Amino acid sequence: AQKEGNMLKNVFVFRFAEDVPAAGVDSLKADFLSLPALVDGMLSTEWGVDLQSKQKHCLILTFTTEEAQQRYGNHPVHKAIPTKYAHLLKKGFKMEIVNFWAVP
Repeated sequence: AQKEGNMLKNVFVFRFAEDVPAAGVDSLKADFLSLPALVDGMLSTEWGVDLQSKQKHCLILTFTTEEAQQRYGNHPVHKAIPTKYAHLLKKGFKMEIVNFWAVP
């Protein structure tokens, strides 16, 4: 369901292993950035690096509805990401995930 005037946001904070090649990071980023064009109701994907540590990465996904978020979760590109990229993440770092309705 949609909350009137609000957008559903998913925020992921994670770290890559120190020896991860830039091509691996670029490939993961490209997969996520391709999803809004593939998933109805997925408005945007934003990617950034923590300004202080330069180690933490942040991914913000924006959806129109909870149903759009479910379509994203079931999309083959999204489903392939954990298998394809889990080895790039820093061992022992717990990924932080926050889901919320953004209030304008």
